[in-house]
Amino acid sequence: MWWPDICPSLRKIHLKYSARLAGRKTVMFRCNTHQGWTSGRRCQRVQKRAATVPPEQYFAAIDRDQSRIARRARTHASLLKKWAGNIGNFLEINPRSGALYHYVTSASKWAADVNEACAPHLDHLGVKRTTRMSLPQGTYDVVMVSHLLQEMPIDQVPGFLDKCRDLLTPDGLLLVEVPEWGSLHNRVPPKHGGYEPHTNFFSPQALVGFLEKAGLKIHYLQTRDKMFPVSPDGNADFEQCTDRNAK
Repeated sequence: MWWPDICPSLRKIHLKYSARLAGRKTVMFRCNTHQGWTSGRRCQRVQKRAATVPPEQYFAAIDRDQSRIARRARTHASLLKKWAGNIGNFLEINPRSGALYHYVTSASKWAADVNEACAPHLDHLGVKRTTRMSLPQGTYDVVMVSHLLQEMPIDQVPGFLDKCRDLLTPDGLLLVEVPEWGSLHNRVPPKHGGYEPHTNFFSPQALVGFLEKAGLKIHYLQTRDKMFPVSPDGNADFEQCTDRNAK
């Protein structure tokens, strides 16, 4: 079985072996760097505060909302509009709010393993709620996994990605977002003001290795600061990346 090397002192995952691409299913990967030392706590407060707002009021003002959740939802929706086109069945696993469903146009919207705090918002939008165990395979045109991989034990990540792959239609798209390795707050010890709510951090190379091992073809790859060119056959070029912030 393929495993990455894990550095115990840094908890950074290093890609050890290359993996062969397989199948037509594709994956988009986006890293989102947390800002500041206490961003984990701040994000939790934002989610809790959003959940206390009545759905009608929350969605009426969401286009003006500049919270991280709302801005992230708009970014994800823009990526899906560009790369996924018309979406028949859309699924998000463990959604933290209903923001993305507000922006994604889909014939059928599903949510698995829902945080009960956001359940009223999903119900307001007509999202079908279910559990991960009861999801039918080969059904979803898009599966969204946002800020979930970093919270599970590392030995569970391969099996989880295998299940995500099996949920996709033959031309389905998996959108994965995780905190980026190198975020400021994960390098500052808690006693000096740092806060670390996560179990894992992935370098782009390491996460690509996990995804390719699951039989997924890389379609799009970016971090907060860099864009990585991806060839038509799904090979990401980590040497020829471009600065996303360059003018």
